[in-house]
Amino acid sequence: LEDQFDQGNLDGLSATTVEGLTEEEYKALLDAGGHPIRQQIDPDHLPSFTTQPFGTDLDSDLLGDLWTWFEFEAFKPGQEHIIRAVLSGKDTLGILPTGGGKSLIYQFLTRKLKRTTLVISPLVALMDDQIQEAKDLRLKAASINGSMDQEARDQVKILLETGALDLLFLSPESLFTLHPLLLRSREKIGLIVVDEAHCISAWGFSFRTSFHELHNLRAVFGEKLHVLALTATARETTRDDIIYYLQLQNPYLHLESVSRRNLRLESRTVPWPLTSKLKPLRAFLAKRNDQQGIVYCLTRSATEEVAKFLRTELHLPAEPYHAGMDAIRRRETALAFKQGQLQIVVATIAFGMGINKDNIRFVAHMNLPASLEGYVQEIGRAGRDQAPSDCILFHHPGDAGFHRGMARKLHPDHLARREGEIDVMQQFVKRKKQCRHQAITQYFGERDEPRCESQCDVCLDKD
Repeated sequence: LEDQFDQGNLDGLSATTVEGLTEEEYKALLDAGGHPIRQQIDPDHLPSFTTQPFGTDLDSDLLGDLWTWFEFEAFKPGQEHIIRAVLSGKDTLGILPTGGGKSLIYQFLTRKLKRTTLVISPLVALMDDQIQEAKDLRLKAASINGSMDQEARDQVKILLETGALDLLFLSPESLFTLHPLLLRSREKIGLIVVDEAHCISAWGFSFRTSFHELHNLRAVFGEKLHVLALTATARETTRDDIIYYLQLQNPYLHLESVSRRNLRLESRTVPWPLTSKLKPLRAFLAKRNDQQGIVYCLTRSATEEVAKFLRTELHLPAEPYHAGMDAIRRRETALAFKQGQLQIVVATIAFGMGINKDNIRFVAHMNLPASLEGYVQEIGRAGRDQAPSDCILFHHPGDAGFHRGMARKLHPDHLARREGEIDVMQQFVKRKKQCRHQAITQYFGERDEPRCESQCDVCLDKD
């Protein structure tokens, strides 16, 4: 699991630790109903939602704030509707494509609400990136995570309790270890944001079960504090999971298309050994010149092997990124890539989540991804500036066996669903007639779109 999901980026806090309280204080909180008691939710009765747009007319006040705070003249599609829904007091689920400006939404809202926004984020590396972005915008942002010493943690707690923070980032694992602090500070908190909310569905059934505890937010903060969930991809079942596990109350759902026609998609069957995939990877990269990109592998050993091949055989600036590396090296690698000093990162799949970089020109997969939803998340990191970018997938029939073996470790109730996702991914790579872009939009339940004609290997072969 660490190999596949880069678990080394997770907050290392124990989910059973309660900080900062004496035994008597903790019992008093329990008596007062302050402890997040697990609530039983009936999955057959999911909350309803509305898609009626909020703010079909441009709001001059919001546009004025947008210019004052961010120096943008207009919102990106969906941003204003989501902001106005939250300001109207609605729980909200916003699904915007990679590069659609999800972080701006909560940065804007924390200024507008003039209280701390609590952001629940899946990875420490992602939090670090988001905190730096917020600080560049002169927002006061911090996190509390397992890599911090006690003095640093205490300083952040003081900032929260005194209302001096705009944004506080926490992992789901740490959220309830800190709930006494959050309970004492709840009058200072104006909004809860669950970033990368698809992780509730993608990871919550396996090694990140803490995502499924997030429904307890209501017990900690009450019904008056509203929740905003944001992600780049969520088909119907994932949306149901998000609404279910967050207990969103008749939320506003805003859904933008996952269609990314600037991405050129290709799937190629290759022999099983990793070394057999290096030759076609060499040919693919020969056309990339100095373009930056990401190469995804399933295991940490594969990231090391491929990165070494790129450096020694192709003389390309490439570094691995995986859970076995120490935090400093991972941070240095991510920063060098973001700043354009490193051409290629060879990584496990957690790398790139939320990365604010517009000019990634290619994404290569060395194995079959675990699901089509995950694949779309990963290729979405290329071409955020809408310029043409290439996405190639090298796969072998044995890759599916790896994923099925991982799926068998899940609870039997979830096994059939995971195997179905693997089946869909296998069908996607085997397609010979249907446009790959069409297959993606259909999978996410969107209206039929015309063939891409030239932006996938299927359409090019047909011509």
